[in-house]
Amino acid sequence: MKRKSLAIILVAIFALSTTAFAAKPISLWINGKEVKPAVAPQMINNTTMVPLRVISEALGADVKWDQKQQRVTVTAPQQPVQQAGLTLEQLNKIGESVGIIYAYNGDQYISQGSGFIVDGVLVTNWHVLEGATQFVVAFGNKEATLRVADAVFKNETVDLIGFKLAGYPSLKLNTSEPMNKDKVYALGHPARKFTITEGMFVSSSGNGTRWMHSAKTDPGASGGIVINAKGEVIGVSVEALEGGYSNYAVQAKVLKQELAKVK
Repeated sequence: MKRKSLAIILVAIFALSTTAFAAKPISLWINGKEVKPAVAPQMINNTTMVPLRVISEALGADVKWDQKQQRVTVTAPQQPVQQAGLTLEQLNKIGESVGIIYAYNGDQYISQGSGFIVDGVLVTNWHVLEGATQFVVAFGNKEATLRVADAVFKNETVDLIGFKLAGYPSLKLNTSEPMNKDKVYALGHPARKFTITEGMFVSSSGNGTRWMHSAKTDPGASGGIVINAKGEVIGVSVEALEGGYSNYAVQAKVLKQELAKVK
């Protein structure tokens, strides 16, 4: 009799526990945040049922109901294509076409900047050579001395100047506008040291003559290059503001217009 009573008591306790557990509402969490839909999640035949629209829209998907077809369509959001970028080896190879410039007025040192080669023309910023009569440009162990008066083009307004210089590897220009947040790299010689920085394309500026980007450029990098994830030159480093976090480059299309003047 005692055993039978004990069994009945245990069954009753189990039933009460199960009822209490089942009565507890099921909470819904999406990406670490609790969501409280109008229709609460339910347990049906040991399967947890949750509102499809609530979950889909919380994850950025579009949900549509077709009454005629009695059909629900869920469309996931498109993910941006991630750019693979360039390896350090590839960047260093491109850097072989980016030289360091030392500008002089006679024997007096004026400034230091960067320059690069496109179609046999050495390109840099006009302000790097402002007030100079000649300059030395070095690519690794090779260097050349050029006179500022021998420039094949000079445009103070867009801050570009170019000189004929053969025998050095040339870089390729890309004159199309990058997409917002495209990966970019800035290559130059700030503080007399070859440097590579990585960032993103931000926007057009300077009345359509400059790009703004986030690849940090310091003094001495002026005249260097800003390239895309394919290694193509999209701009010429020209200026940095706000501690180097707002960086500007003359657009490649502007440079191409100047190169067209070279005979």
